[in-house]
Formats: sequence, C-alpha cells, structure tokens
Amino acid sequence: MSGRRRCLEPSSRCDRSYKAFYPGGTNLTLATWDIVIRTPAEETLHPNTKSCARLAELTRAFAQQAAEKWNGSDDMRCLSKKLGKWMPGNKPLTVGSRPRLSAVMNAVNATLAHGPDTRHTQLPDEFYDGQVRKVIVNSAMSRIVYDK
Repeated sequence: MSGRRRCLEPSSRCDRSYKAFYPGGTNLTLATWDIVIRTPAEETLHPNTKSCARLAELTRAFAQQAAEKWNGSDDMRCLSKKLGKWMPGNKPLTVGSRPRLSAVMNAVNATLAHGPDTRHTQLPDEFYDGQVRKVIVNSAMSRIVYDK
C-alpha cells in the first residue's frame, strides 16, 4: 500500500464521506471497514470509481438519470442539429455520446480562455452559441450532480 494511508481519525473528512454514502441502517455488515484514501500525488480531478463501489453505483445512477432527462429532448435535438456535423460519424449527440458533452464543454471553454487572437484554435461558431453552451453545461453537469 505504498503511497496510501489509512484514514483512522473518526472526525476526519473520509469518515464523514463514508457516513454520507452509507447512512445509518444501510450498512448491514458487521465487518470493520478500512477506509483508504489516496495521497495528493495520486489524486486526480476525476473521482476514483474503480476503488469505490458505492461511488461507481452513484455515477451510473446519475448518468442514467441524465440520459432519461436529456436524451430525446428538444434541447438535445437542437444541439445535435447544430453540432452533430462535427461529431465522429455525424451521429446525434446524447448524454453518453463520444466525445462526452463534458469534453465538448471543456474544448469550448479552453478556446474561449485563449481569446480571439488565437483564431486557429477556435471551433466553428455554432459551438459558441449561447443556447448550445447552456444545454451542454446543464446536460453534462446533470451526469455528475443529482438533478431533480
């Protein structure tokens, strides 16, 4: 377990996270749980779903909920109409399409951050349309954040 440390302090952040994932009465096992957290050197911006079954389950549930809400919606059809011609295979955009909507959002934001002086890094004008950006942000974020 090099590079990792056990989280033993009862008032620690990982203990609070554990209690949030498994509220009282839902953990029916009598086994002691080892909570292992990554060191800052191992940390990434994306949560580690490979080592946490509950986080993986929540991620799939959020993605399913987002797909049910957004796929087939008027907003997603409009998005596909405007951006689909630049997507691989000219396929319609969906919450789970490749590239992910979050990747499209990141590309748009990265080009905006560089400003208009870097015209060679800009995307087609449709990517910067206010409605397109709003739909991308809302649908991409609903994949990772519970959204009623």
